[in-house]
Amino acid sequence: MSDLSIHCNSCDESTPWQTSPNLAKKGKSFDVNRRAVYHSIETGSGYDGLSSFCAIMNMPCLSRAAYYKQVDVILEALEKVLDYHVMSKSCRKCSLKNSQCEGNVEEFEEWRREHVASGDCDINFEGSSPAMEAEGASVLWNRSIELHNMRYKWMVSDGDSKAFNTVQHAYDDCEVIKLDCVGHVQKRMGKHLMNLKACSKGKLADGKPIGGRGRLTEGKIKQLQRYYGLAIRQNTLTKANPSEREVDIAVYAMKKILLPFSITV
Repeated sequence: MSDLSIHCNSCDESTPWQTSPNLAKKGKSFDVNRRAVYHSIETGSGYDGLSSFCAIMNMPCLSRAAYYKQVDVILEALEKVLDYHVMSKSCRKCSLKNSQCEGNVEEFEEWRREHVASGDCDINFEGSSPAMEAEGASVLWNRSIELHNMRYKWMVSDGDSKAFNTVQHAYDDCEVIKLDCVGHVQKRMGKHLMNLKACSKGKLADGKPIGGRGRLTEGKIKQLQRYYGLAIRQNTLTKANPSEREVDIAVYAMKKILLPFSITV
């Protein structure tokens, strides 16, 4: 943000002018800074990426402390939840009472019946965790029209398709579309590399181990995760039905980002 002054030669008056509005009621928090921080979050570049960009453009950059203050403000604004449904397979009060009964099953069951009847028990689901996610998604999607008069068209997924399969055809005239979370995608890639590193014993074809200095270390894996996520974010296709050539071009662009890094590993 810059402070400028507009001067009129006719009336000899000056008017101060800022290149970016101040968003804070108290103190200073300029719009351009918040937009820059939000862009760094969306692209996955973070503070280091923003700092590098500002250095290249010969511009001053926010301090790290100021950057994370902006991050907190942005995340707080994004936390507005339209609907939620809590599901639990455990109850703290039940666990505490069970330990107090010291194995007296009859005493615990008698107490639990009253506890459940009162509506204080947190347990509202029995089954596996994936099944619980699917049930929770079904509850949210099936009441969206009744509560908010809207359809949830997209589902941001962590890669597990069980919950998505439950809601894909929740509406008669609108099919739900699955979107994979880039953060989870790059996390899974890093997990697979860590497993590969742990399972690879002995030396590779070049006579060296997979890990060690200049090899596939945990630091390199984390760095590759960031590059991988950045490559996806920078080349995501926004068209609903991209052509095969457009997909090939996007994939090629991703490989160009990752190739220099993979050579140095």
